[in-house]
Amino acid sequence: MGAHLRRSRQLVSRHAFFAHGRLPEAIAQYQVAVQFLPDSAILHHNLASALAKFPERLPEAIVDLLATRSSLSAEHSRLFAS
Repeated sequence: MGAHLRRSRQLVSRHAFFAHGRLPEAIAQYQVAVQFLPDSAILHHNLASALAKFPERLPEAIVDLLATRSSLSAEHSRLFAS
């Protein structure tokens, strides 16, 4: 199985966990994905969204929302640097 297909299946699995209310599994999957793609604004946003469902994890959600902002700013700078 190619790397692209594997990543696509993992993405679908993370979203399926989230969509079906299996938030602990979604959070675990997003946390692993963020380790491999730390500049992904989408992954940070999705992780923050899942974490925010648990009041005791709001501080973690805020950290990931801030990471989303940083990732978006970095991507914006790269796109418009030329």
